[in-house]
Amino acid sequence: MKIYPDNSAEKLGFLPILEATLEKVHSEIAREVLENLKPMSDFKSVETTLERTSEAIRLIRIGDPLPLQEMADVRPALNKARPEGSVLDPTSILNIGQNLVMARRIKQYFLQRSDQYPTWVAYCEPIHPMKFLEDDIFQVLSEQGAIRDNASPELATIRKNLNSRKNDLRSALNKILRQASKDGYLSEQEPTIRSGRMVLAVKAEHKRKISGFIHDSSATGQTVYLEPVEALHINNDIRQLENDESREIERILKILTQKIRVVIPQILSNVVQLGQVDAGFAIARLSVELDGVVPELGNRDRSGSGKVGFHGRNLELIRAFNPHLLLKSRREGKSDTIVPLDLMLDISERCLVITGPNAGGKSVAMKTLGLISMMVQSGYAVPVREGSVLPVFGSMYVDLGDEQSIENDLSTFSSRLTWMKKAAIMANEESLILIDEAGTGTDPEEGVALYQSLIETLINQKSLIIVTTHHGNLKVFAHNHPSAVNASMEFDQENISPTYKFRKGLPGSSYAFEIAHRIGVPTAILGRAKELIGDSRNRLEQLISALQRSEQQTETARIEMEKKLTDANRLINTFNEKHDALLKERDK
Repeated sequence: MKIYPDNSAEKLGFLPILEATLEKVHSEIAREVLENLKPMSDFKSVETTLERTSEAIRLIRIGDPLPLQEMADVRPALNKARPEGSVLDPTSILNIGQNLVMARRIKQYFLQRSDQYPTWVAYCEPIHPMKFLEDDIFQVLSEQGAIRDNASPELATIRKNLNSRKNDLRSALNKILRQASKDGYLSEQEPTIRSGRMVLAVKAEHKRKISGFIHDSSATGQTVYLEPVEALHINNDIRQLENDESREIERILKILTQKIRVVIPQILSNVVQLGQVDAGFAIARLSVELDGVVPELGNRDRSGSGKVGFHGRNLELIRAFNPHLLLKSRREGKSDTIVPLDLMLDISERCLVITGPNAGGKSVAMKTLGLISMMVQSGYAVPVREGSVLPVFGSMYVDLGDEQSIENDLSTFSSRLTWMKKAAIMANEESLILIDEAGTGTDPEEGVALYQSLIETLINQKSLIIVTTHHGNLKVFAHNHPSAVNASMEFDQENISPTYKFRKGLPGSSYAFEIAHRIGVPTAILGRAKELIGDSRNRLEQLISALQRSEQQTETARIEMEKKLTDANRLINTFNEKHDALLKERDK
């Protein structure tokens, strides 16, 4: 999806969603995938990705664990293995082996459950199981990365001889140790290691009493570390065998590295695919944390194929929570404070103008649609109810009215004009347009006129436009234009406070005077202010308030009527049950 300006994802709250998703990955490559995640604009890609997310969510919820674990990044090791004659260390080879095992097991996992997770079976098709290489690696290495004794016949022989000579050395030293200890020659009662050789800690004044080679002395000079002559030849044998062991291990690792080198492209392909699987399941796990649902994609044409943009079906968000606010609130233990959004737009309604008081939720409602659209087109399930319908958009133009550029000497309004130019030229029938506080930043009449003209242009270009504003002229425009519709954020007029509930069909009042009266602004100032804005403006605001009050009363009456109807139906059902019981009793 083309998004303008570039920082729109941050402004709409998409970056915190990505950061929360990054907490759930097992690999560095999955982290890179998510850090570069961009909303898709191809209908089929969005549809297929959402199908995978749905399957992953089902897998997570039923508790059928995927064999996906922490994965080391083996790409540096594979690059090191490319030159002929190079040798990888045991840890690098172990990490490669573990990646191979995980790739094979994940592909096998989905193949065994192909009826349940068909999209993941297809997605994991590129994985190349290499059991032969796994076997070669783990024949040499233990699960902890140690070289096995039976890694080769030569190594087995060397280690057998090495252990034998070490036993001989211990026997020889213990014999000398017992006598030297009895004679009082020793500073320590156990052999120790100096320069890779086993020695005795002898008091300096007795160093001539034991024949041998002095390797070192203590800092005080009171102890010397002496290799008895009886141990000299055995230590030489041990040193030689250890050198033989190192050369044999080097030879074995070189052979393994050569085997890895031959299939580096296939291993890298597996690594990339595992990273994609890891990223996909991280998205699914965050979707589960948000109680996410995959909405229906609304822009299918009659042939069943998908076409990008707002057409085909109405847009409908049922009890949609702002994902960023919901995630933040839940992690702070305050999830009950978020008010859901119910929004339905008919396919003929190209522009929604949302009005209402400051801090009443206008911007949050607009951002909720923008953020949910970005998430869905990135593969997330989102916090909406089943039955929600959302189009796939090809582009998104976001004007939040808070952009300034010191570097380019642009004021807030100048930057908005730059945005307007871009949107007017580039937006089309595939675009979602989000405009916050239209008409601010300059002379109100001129600002509103500019935005109304832009909105008319965008409607003609068949974009979908969501606008928030305080300006009455845009309310009138939305009422009169056949492709526009008013909406408002509900306001509790008795308590003079917002309810954050979205209401489509009626414009909203700013309730500036009511709020000012509540916080104690002097009556004289309020009276003069009302005179200044004129009777017609006052009457408009009073009409809007009366209409909203009437709607609230109607809604209250409707809820009461539904309750009475429910009670009546319950009484009728009770009566029918008793009547049927009496008839059965009579017929006995």
